Amino acid sequence: METVALTVHESEINKLKAENLELRERLMDMSTAGMAEQSADLNFQLKMARQLIASKAFPNMTPEQAFVILQAGKEMGMQPMESIKKLYIVNGAVGFHGSGMVSQLTSKGALIEYFNETEHQVTARVYYEGNVYEETATDKDQILLKSKAITFAKKNKLRYHAIRMILSFHLPHLAGSVSVWDADDMEAAKDLQKPEYFDTIVEAIKAAETLDELNDVRLNHKGQLTKSLDLLKVFGDRKRELSATA
Repeated sequence: METVALTVHESEINKLKAENLELRERLMDMSTAGMAEQSADLNFQLKMARQLIASKAFPNMTPEQAFVILQAGKEMGMQPMESIKKLYIVNGAVGFHGSGMVSQLTSKGALIEYFNETEHQVTARVYYEGNVYEETATDKDQILLKSKAITFAKKNKLRYHAIRMILSFHLPHLAGSVSVWDADDMEAAKDLQKPEYFDTIVEAIKAAETLDELNDVRLNHKGQLTKSLDLLKVFGDRKRELSATA
């Protein structure tokens, strides 16, 4: 009886081993197929990037930059030409053109309006999924004081700045991994020294463990946040992290 029991036991073990081996082989086949598909997709994107640059329609862009833009756009569900029109690369990072940023919002179903618009300020309001988000940009914001674009396209610059704050404060997930700040903003921010309160607010932002806590930081330090591009970026990154786990 003991011999029979042992034989049955070994049979079951061998069966399980065979099933395990078959499962591992299937997983390997699936992994190989997935890698092959991914490789083919990357090669296709790179080939498309080279063709776009070869067309000389984008003389200030390299094939490598076009490839990165196409990849970033694809991750956000954009078509190739849509990516090229909406996105650009500055200082090694992918960012939105102002009009591309607005287009990204509306393509996700958001409605945008501007009001209380004067020569010196504008308030942007975004309606998205039953919620309303609102921010005001003024030409006294430190980032805009150093902006070159505001000297020749003030109306657009103020509007885009308000929209960028809405994306950073409220809807960073709609921008994905793409920066909402353009080259003009980044250049202007270079000359701005970090204020004394900078590290304190950064710590408060990173210490926020819920979206409600992060919103309290925004309400308590909104004046300081709107004056610092670096703080706005830190805030937007933290909001994106918390939104992903909410």
